[in-house]
Amino acid sequence: VENEVALALENNCVVREEIIERIRWSLSIVRLDGMEKKHPADLSGGQKQRLAIAAAIAQKPRILVLDEPTSQLDPVGSQEVFQVVRELNKKLGITVIVSSHAAEEMAEYADRIAVFDRGEMIEMGTPDVVYGDAAAMLKKGIRLPQVTQCFAPLQQRHILSGRLPVRLTEGIDLLPQVQEHSVPSSLTDNQLPDVKNRNTVISMQDLVYRYPDGTEALHNISLDIMQGEYVLLAGQNGAGKSTLVKNIMGLFKPTLGNVLVYGQDPEDIGVSGIAKRIGYISQNPDYQIFNTTVEDEVGYALKLLGYAEKEIKQRVEKSLHEMGQIG
Repeated sequence: VENEVALALENNCVVREEIIERIRWSLSIVRLDGMEKKHPADLSGGQKQRLAIAAAIAQKPRILVLDEPTSQLDPVGSQEVFQVVRELNKKLGITVIVSSHAAEEMAEYADRIAVFDRGEMIEMGTPDVVYGDAAAMLKKGIRLPQVTQCFAPLQQRHILSGRLPVRLTEGIDLLPQVQEHSVPSSLTDNQLPDVKNRNTVISMQDLVYRYPDGTEALHNISLDIMQGEYVLLAGQNGAGKSTLVKNIMGLFKPTLGNVLVYGQDPEDIGVSGIAKRIGYISQNPDYQIFNTTVEDEVGYALKLLGYAEKEIKQRVEKSLHEMGQIG
């Protein structure tokens, strides 16, 4: 990790003491301090992205261009990166260009926003002007800040007067104006999904996983997932989410404890058995896309699993249609 940050600095003949200080500074900014000696390949997807940002800002460039810099970062990490970039902009005078869907951060930190559609710039203005035109932005498929999304219907119903808030603090200030129109939630316990009587499809008991370098990524995880549930694994980058999924898939073997899929050890089920039961999409889809056509890619696993050509064709067409990719 430290070599990755140092590479460009060494090529630019920065003195050794300054390189050491910039490594420390840049890694602390992206919350990778303490990982200086790790190999980049051993980092999670989000950590790799933060390392790339650290290597760029360590050079203290005059212009910094970031293409979706926080797409794999947790909310805290995303906020910290944008705060750092803003500081570089304000204190060091670095010109910053960011390509991003992070509407909340763009509203908070950007001076101007340029909106593109099919290769054309269709809007340019301050965050207040761009996000304030909620109807036009939604029509073009632009995600608005959540606070703007919340207040837009109130403006349409003439409950809210004036411009839409685009920052959270502005929304909080507007609450007294709309509070009398609030409607209590009608959701009751009876409407919540009942999973008590469903079958267990995945079960983990005291699961521990340690990487070869000794890092304990999972510590005594016990969890049952029921048929038909929709389960979210939440946590900061490096919290162990991807490691847990790979243990479920049989890609990793638990250090201690066990994982059962439909009551069986993934190792006993085998790769093809897991593939028939679980559809897996990795954090980076480039790791699992390798065929020469979309049709071949979607049908690849079906061929390996021995499906007839006719059924493969039907399944591929159905899948592409459902994903809006026919043609």
